[in-house]
Amino acid sequence: MYSLAEKNKILKLFKKGESISNIRLQSNVSKSTLYRWKKLFETIKEKNKQVKSLIEQGKLGEAEKLAKEILEINHDDLSARSQLITIYKKQGKWNEVERLANEILGIDSDDLPARSQLITIYKKQGKWNEVERLANEILEIDPDSLPAKGQLITIYRKQGKWDEAEKLANEILGVDSENLAARYQLLTIYRKQGKWDKLEKLAKEILEKKPDDLVTRAQLIIIYKNQQKWDEVERLASEILKIEPKNVQAKSQLIIIYQRQEKLDEAERLANEILEIKPKDVQARSQLITIYANQGKLSEVERLASEILEINPNDLLVRSQLTKIYTNQGKKVDPQSKPQQNNGIKRKADSKKEESKQNTIRSESINAFRKDIYDGKITLDNLSEYEEKISKLTPFEQKMLLAEAYTHWNLASNAVQLLKQASKLDGITDSQKKILSQAIQVAKATKMNPIARKKQWNSFSGSKEER
Repeated sequence: MYSLAEKNKILKLFKKGESISNIRLQSNVSKSTLYRWKKLFETIKEKNKQVKSLIEQGKLGEAEKLAKEILEINHDDLSARSQLITIYKKQGKWNEVERLANEILGIDSDDLPARSQLITIYKKQGKWNEVERLANEILEIDPDSLPAKGQLITIYRKQGKWDEAEKLANEILGVDSENLAARYQLLTIYRKQGKWDKLEKLAKEILEKKPDDLVTRAQLIIIYKNQQKWDEVERLASEILKIEPKNVQAKSQLIIIYQRQEKLDEAERLANEILEIKPKDVQARSQLITIYANQGKLSEVERLASEILEINPNDLLVRSQLTKIYTNQGKKVDPQSKPQQNNGIKRKADSKKEESKQNTIRSESINAFRKDIYDGKITLDNLSEYEEKISKLTPFEQKMLLAEAYTHWNLASNAVQLLKQASKLDGITDSQKKILSQAIQVAKATKMNPIARKKQWNSFSGSKEER
């Protein structure tokens, strides 16, 4: 009698294409047994082909049944397990995928596809330590594995290990100079580090080879917005819309440009186009509120504000906008109540009381924005969305908030640039100049304890007059 291990060893040799005569030289198995196992191997091989065909036809139940029959014939068959993994992935049975991948590694500890399957599962579960472990194991077996290096780049980005991530991305490009995924990774790495020159250079290189690339244009828009190169932002957003006419983010960027240029008809058209694509889009409604307020269309302002508060009852900025608009019109609005379509706004407002309420709402908006910075809700990736939400604060308040965000992300040069811009704003008071000078010092102190740095920013936010 021969052991199961011996049998599996012989079946693996058949899979590699070894002949019976060669196998006899490597084992003590009799010729008749080898012929019997050869026939068994051919049977299993044919059944695995049938399983693959059934999967391609979408007959997953039949495929699963046949794959299990193969495992009854040969419990250690890796091909049948791999096919079951494919079936269970299509069915969303991730626990089964994980079990089978671990079984494969129990049979063949060097199996790379099984590790890749586990990486997919653990990424879905947010088990990043496991992803890192498996990626490193793959690199121990195959030091040139580009997918494993790509996985580690994602891990290092999450850990803030930007130098390690950048090194791996460049290693990938050293082997495969056209690897777009690695280039995209580098774009994000450069943006997170504030390496704007490198980012811009890389983005232009990508666009030379891939002119229709939308992701890269979006990255360039972030650069040019940061540099206040509005003509470049307009050009890129327009290019995106030529490639993808329903791109909401590009339309939103153009609305900001057209508002700056006072092309309100164009801005209104784009905002309404966004609402056709995304009927519940709050940002487009907020942009329309600004447009209609400038045009004196208060009924439209009130209608849109009502719609926003239906979507998000706690939207403080919309309440603040209403308060400001109606205060200017000599009307009164209670920022804690939902605006009514039936002229429920009281007239003859007490302007001092309304100003106090407006300041309270503005202060709450600032505090909410700062909380989102430190809670990690605001990132460089979504900053443009939040910039629109604070667009109704004073220019000084906006620049202070954005500088605080950049300081929190250790992007000192960006923070200092914004603070210097704020110092040149019209109407800056002596107390505000003093705050800006102190804030610049804090922004430059990159080695300061994050808690101490936050306390410094808390002091800058201390009073409405200063903000």
